[in-house]
Amino acid sequence: MYLEKRHIHKSIVLDCFGKFDDQDHDVFMQTLETLHAEGCRYVVVNLTSVYQLSESIVGLLKFAHEYFTTSEGQLVLVSPLSSVRRDLDQAEITSSIPTYMAVYDALHRRNAVVDDTALASAPLVTQRPFGIPSHSTQTQEISEEHTHSTEQELVGAGGLVT
Repeated sequence: MYLEKRHIHKSIVLDCFGKFDDQDHDVFMQTLETLHAEGCRYVVVNLTSVYQLSESIVGLLKFAHEYFTTSEGQLVLVSPLSSVRRDLDQAEITSSIPTYMAVYDALHRRNAVVDDTALASAPLVTQRPFGIPSHSTQTQEISEEHTHSTEQELVGAGGLVT
């Protein structure tokens, strides 16, 4: 795994990339200990670019959260990838560590914690590029017909001035 540290306001964001496994245990813990010694009290562990978590890392995340919590700090997670979220849910980590869908939420909207039961029941929404729904052509045709008939009604009533 590759790890980057960013300072945002009075918080630290640890961006994690790749596969997070046993080989990364020492580096991750050493980074957290350094942040704690520097006085950092709010750490966001961004798992957005992590595609796999080993079981031992899930335990490490629980330990890291307890480590910061006992010293009046807080460690939170960001994990939008479904495979990583599933691993966290199976380990029941989302019920003990605040987990967000985006770094922005973790930093600025701390009440936007992801509810793990809501994730399980939420339908998967797919969109076309730029948020255009797949039925937009039909909607456009209906809109044009409706607009045309509305113009005719207004002209007939003497209400449309061109």
